[in-house]
Amino acid sequence: MSLLSGIFERRKAELDEEIQAHIRMDVQSRIDRGESSEEAHAAAMREFGNVPLIKDVTHGLWRWRRLERLAQDLRYALRSFRRSPGFAITVVTTLAIGIGTTCAMFTVVDHVLLRSLPYQNANQLVNIKAAGKKGVVDSNTASPRSSTSTND
Repeated sequence: MSLLSGIFERRKAELDEEIQAHIRMDVQSRIDRGESSEEAHAAAMREFGNVPLIKDVTHGLWRWRRLERLAQDLRYALRSFRRSPGFAITVVTTLAIGIGTTCAMFTVVDHVLLRSLPYQNANQLVNIKAAGKKGVVDSNTASPRSSTSTND
């Protein structure tokens, strides 16, 4: 039994014990007032109400229900994966590729579109172009003539 299910079982046992203690106290007080044992027990149960419903509502108030459901779902998934390992490998591979692709695309979009350039006053950067006989030449592209000879 895992630690988490042990905690759940202990709390359920404590709740059962507390409900039974309330019912026993009410039965005893009714017996002290002169009712018979059977009448006292029936009246105490009638007054206390629907015990399974009270357990369910109390259990829901503990806010562990979601965690219990998650643990149940994970156990079921692991049992299903053990029954069909090919399907499990396909699912895990598909999820890994999808998550990896999403992360890679977000990283590219973040660095290219969302973040500013890593320079001071990046909004003031300009691109310088030179115009010549052959048209506009980008300054950051080297032409073979400019890189090999310096005298014209």
